[in-house]
Amino acid sequence: MARVLRPVQDYLSSIPPVVRLMAFGRLLNSGARRMAIPFLALYLAQVLKAPTAEIGVVLAMSPLFGVLGQSLGGAVTDRLGRRPVLLASLACEAAMLLLMAFVHTVLAFAVLNALLGLLSAAYWPTSQAVVADATKPNERVRSYAFLYFTNNIGAAIGPAVGAGLAITGHSLVFSLTAAIVLSWAVLIFLYLPDTAPAAHERRPFGAGYLLALRDRRLLLYVLAAFLANFAYNQMDQSLPLFLVRMHIAGASAVYGVFMSLNALMVVACSLFVARLTEGRSPTRVLALGAGLYVLSLAGLAAVHSSALLIALDVPFTVGEMLGATVSGAYLASLAPAADRGVYMGVSSLSWALSAALAPLTSGYLLGVLPPPVVLLCLALLPAGATLIYARSGRRAQEGRASVPV
Repeated sequence: MARVLRPVQDYLSSIPPVVRLMAFGRLLNSGARRMAIPFLALYLAQVLKAPTAEIGVVLAMSPLFGVLGQSLGGAVTDRLGRRPVLLASLACEAAMLLLMAFVHTVLAFAVLNALLGLLSAAYWPTSQAVVADATKPNERVRSYAFLYFTNNIGAAIGPAVGAGLAITGHSLVFSLTAAIVLSWAVLIFLYLPDTAPAAHERRPFGAGYLLALRDRRLLLYVLAAFLANFAYNQMDQSLPLFLVRMHIAGASAVYGVFMSLNALMVVACSLFVARLTEGRSPTRVLALGAGLYVLSLAGLAAVHSSALLIALDVPFTVGEMLGATVSGAYLASLAPAADRGVYMGVSSLSWALSAALAPLTSGYLLGVLPPPVVLLCLALLPAGATLIYARSGRRAQEGRASVPV
């Protein structure tokens, strides 16, 4: 037992205390969200008998309004500090979830889900900035990978707990979710120091946007990340549509196995992948991850059996892990200390926009083109991301080489 526990203890001791606290919070927050939001769709469909179109609108409210919340939240945390923004964001999230326990109309859920996305969205860029504040450059890949690891544990546990509680009614599910989120806020209040620069070092509100929008490396990253995330969301969200149109037998079961295997591989392998990427060029790692998305989408266009489809889960998941383990550290290396919130907020738009647009795009294209054609066209997007990442890496090397010694 000691041989097993010692490496675990050594690994945890190498993670800064603030990061360990934030990772535990990611587990709580991710588990709570995944416990409630999937149940929301079931409640709207089975209890309120809402049409599919209305359910889609309700579920889209949070990510759509989250785009605005994340873009503004980064500037707010740079100006007011990390701790107060995290507390306010989690308090608003808990309040919206608690109110969901007491409403019974589709319109009410739509309004509350929109407010949930808007008011809680600052949590993501702020938590990313906290890790950048609390770590040295050589600690960041491991630290962000640890957050990714615990986030996925929560994502795996949450739906199972939510499904178990579903028989008790929606009030208990949303009340318990709100309580978990609020408990995380209490831990932040008790134990998290404010890691932001001192008040006299902070820039005027929004000043960081001028710097961020002039930073070519950041803008190239956002563009490439959008293209790569767009491809990721085709597999993550729209895969069932492709399976049905491709007449894959047992499409729902195949999709369930695909996503379960994805989660298991992430939990089992992400920390190992992080160790492999430490000390390597982040743009090369990101380019490799995007290239594996190309392979996944192009491979899906050619498969005709569920077994081959499941095999494609391996390159898809490895690509996901490569991107997730280095992207936070790369962004932290780009951002000045006083503008980390803005940089994290701007970068998060690549994920929020792709998550909102990807299913709409695939749904439309599948109505007019055969699935293999759609998939091959979509594979061009991460191919573009690969080229942008590779070009960014070459420019960075040229810049370092031109600096006089």
